[in-house]
Amino acid sequence: RTGAARYDSPLRRLRLRSHPYLTQDAPDASRTESQYVANLRDGAVVGFKYFDLTGVRRIELEVRGRFSGRILASTTPDFARIRGTTAIESRSRALTTASLAFEEIDGASALYFRFDGRGAADFLGFSLFD
Repeated sequence: RTGAARYDSPLRRLRLRSHPYLTQDAPDASRTESQYVANLRDGAVVGFKYFDLTGVRRIELEVRGRFSGRILASTTPDFARIRGTTAIESRSRALTTASLAFEEIDGASALYFRFDGRGAADFLGFSLFD
């Protein structure tokens, strides 16, 4: 909601406290490297291109952090048509999984997720199921 910020700037932690950003748990080329979108706050959107969504009826999300709210799924960045939603809450930094029913479509499309709620969530990944 407040735009983007540079991760390589001085005082980056202070400047990024209200921004989502890409990061990883381990150094580059590490066997345990795990990249994710950190610090999703109210209204933050994460988008991925492109997936064959034919037959997809369920999406499982992997998140962590201290937050309470809901995650919405859409095939448009403006969320004009919401294809699925789920309530989600976590009070610890432990991995939390949530499943949302997805309105089936035919063909390939981008996939967008929006967090609406309080606190901050780290978006680690998702899986598509029929």
